[in-house]
Amino acid sequence: MKIRTDFVTNSSSSSFIFKENETEALHKAFADMRYVEKWLFDWMQGINLSPIHEHTMEEIFEVAEWYMRDILKNILTDYPVEHPNEDWEAFNKREWEYIKEIGNKKISDEALKKIAGIFVLYAIDAYGNNIGERYKIDRLSREVIVDCIIEHMSCCLDIWNRSVDEFTRNVIAYNYEKMITFAQEYADICAGVILEELLGAKYMYYSQLETHYLIADAIKASPHCILGCGHMG
Repeated sequence: MKIRTDFVTNSSSSSFIFKENETEALHKAFADMRYVEKWLFDWMQGINLSPIHEHTMEEIFEVAEWYMRDILKNILTDYPVEHPNEDWEAFNKREWEYIKEIGNKKISDEALKKIAGIFVLYAIDAYGNNIGERYKIDRLSREVIVDCIIEHMSCCLDIWNRSVDEFTRNVIAYNYEKMITFAQEYADICAGVILEELLGAKYMYYSQLETHYLIADAIKASPHCILGCGHMG
């Protein structure tokens, strides 16, 4: 099922998330598109999927941020999503109202563990940035994770966006002991593996360029492609 298949305009990079390695199947599909120009056909044949955790830290965090609402929607089925043609300000208001009321919602332990994974992924990026080593730190120890939670509760780590900041703060505030426990289970696990778990997928095609729409359509036709979008640059 395609959770998200929209492409933003003026995008400067793009990514596609796969449950399985579909490289050979994609190349076969591309081979049937010989009507395209040679440069585009050659580009298609150069596409390869690779494990998410093998991508660079910068790519991992960029993709995590772009798909964060999709991840949250999978964890909490009532998490707000944008309605067709909805004004951004209207959606933003609904999302903030949901986040403010999160303490009144009963969240399962399974969901809390995944939200703890979101926090740790977020904390890896924030911690690396705070010590001047952003994209060089790919995992945290138990002690650092606990320190990050304490810091987050006193002042947001503030590295991605305010909605992620406040969502994780509120969930931790109302489920502190469980979140401390669950977050430590991600100690010494690299960011890419955490993202694989949160996405429920292992492979990704990432391009620093906007993917041509013919290629994008062919990729999204794969039954194992669960997410795909262009990233606004």
